Amino acid sequence: MAVVGDGAAVEGRVGEEIGMVEVGSLDLRFGRLRLADPKGLARVRESVRRDGVREAVLVSNAVEEGKLVVVDGFKRVLVLQESGEKRVAVRTEPLNAAEAHRAMMECNRAKRGLTPLEEGWVIQSLHRLHHMAQVKIAELLGRHKSWVCRRLKMVEDASEPLLEDVRLGLLSAAHVRHLSLLPRGNQCEVAETVLKQGLSSRQTSLLVARLGGTVEPGARSALLSDPLKYLVKEKKVEVEREKDPRLSEDGNLLRDCLLALKGNVHWLERTLRGHPPTRLDVQEAEVLSSTARETIRGLKQALDLLMTMTGRRRKHEGEAEAVAVRSSEAEESGGLEAWDSPGS
Repeated sequence: MAVVGDGAAVEGRVGEEIGMVEVGSLDLRFGRLRLADPKGLARVRESVRRDGVREAVLVSNAVEEGKLVVVDGFKRVLVLQESGEKRVAVRTEPLNAAEAHRAMMECNRAKRGLTPLEEGWVIQSLHRLHHMAQVKIAELLGRHKSWVCRRLKMVEDASEPLLEDVRLGLLSAAHVRHLSLLPRGNQCEVAETVLKQGLSSRQTSLLVARLGGTVEPGARSALLSDPLKYLVKEKKVEVEREKDPRLSEDGNLLRDCLLALKGNVHWLERTLRGHPPTRLDVQEAEVLSSTARETIRGLKQALDLLMTMTGRRRKHEGEAEAVAVRSSEAEESGGLEAWDSPGS
């Protein structure tokens, strides 16, 4: 272990040497592939203030000869620069450029993960600067080639002023994902409206969709001047199901719920077959797993309740049938066993 800052021990891998280097000697070229994250930086700043730097910064000495290129730990380096620290603990690995890009992705999977935009920048760097084919990038990152294509397209469809707004923290990566669907010549104008009106990423998505279906210039101008006036979600049209004459009103309501559930289960099955879970990245899997557990738990409770209701009904009908049989037998024997009681 090594010590930095206020004396906190820095953790490294078992059997691995942790070295101390000058903060100013680090090459931060890959920092351009990361977004400004004020909240994340504030968390790191508070952690370093309280406990010091407890994890060494990952650097590579094989991207360029004589350079220590930072692969992971950009926020830690920035916080140390702010505080005036001269030295930092580093973990050095001989990673070439492609391996350094892969390591950047892998290091962040275990944490909060890179945003889709940052992943796009990593892919674009490999594709444009290091001349790797998309298929090779997919193999390097352990992803499907369609995932690589989508991330690259999002970055390359976005105009440079739009990306600059994201780097400055004016727009989020989610905003850019929606705005990049527009023609490049329209992106800045719509982004200006988004910033002026303080639209959320969801509202931006609705705005982009509305603009896609708007041809008349006057309508487009009105939409951009006051988007909140027009971004009202349409109400879903309720489908009137045919009633089952054998059921009461409450019974038909329950039947409608079951039919809707059956349809959603069929839709879910089709979606899963078309997009196997193996294509989900770690961040997507973590988000969906919680929702899946809650859905399964709720569905089990509902089905248990349904089986209890139908089971009770069957039990009640069985008991009534048994009473009827006993009554019939009593009538055949003169009714004495069924109806005589003490004192009668």
